[in-house]
Amino acid sequence: MSTNYGGYNQMPPQGVFQCARCGAQLQPNNPYCTYCGFMNQINYYPQPQQFYPQQQFYPQQIYVDNRSYSGVSITGFVLSLVSLIFPYYFALLGLVVALILSCVGISDCNHNMKKGKGLAIAGLVISIVFLTFIIFALVMLQSVYYSFVRW
Repeated sequence: MSTNYGGYNQMPPQGVFQCARCGAQLQPNNPYCTYCGFMNQINYYPQPQQFYPQQQFYPQQIYVDNRSYSGVSITGFVLSLVSLIFPYYFALLGLVVALILSCVGISDCNHNMKKGKGLAIAGLVISIVFLTFIIFALVMLQSVYYSFVRW
């Protein structure tokens, strides 16, 4: 009497198993009877094989940037913005200082691996654009002034 436990690769329920021919107790994970040599169908394949092993679960890795900001680049950016509210000559002086600080800030970010390079570039662009505007305005004012003085 052979017993089929639901499928070819299925494990039988836990307990004591007997040989189908002689009734002797079977050893675990051995399909052959040790007394009569009969091959029983129970426990022939102890476990179904997994063809695709389960993948490992790795938690999501989060990148944390622990670099510090460059104070020179922040100062150059803020000074370039603040200089825009002053009159011409004070703005000219503030924008020149902001231009120098922004250049030093870019260099500091490149050499020391600090954050804030974008702020330094923004301060540099603001300083250059408004310095050219102020210089152009001063040259135009001077030429207009001297043209009226000569009359």
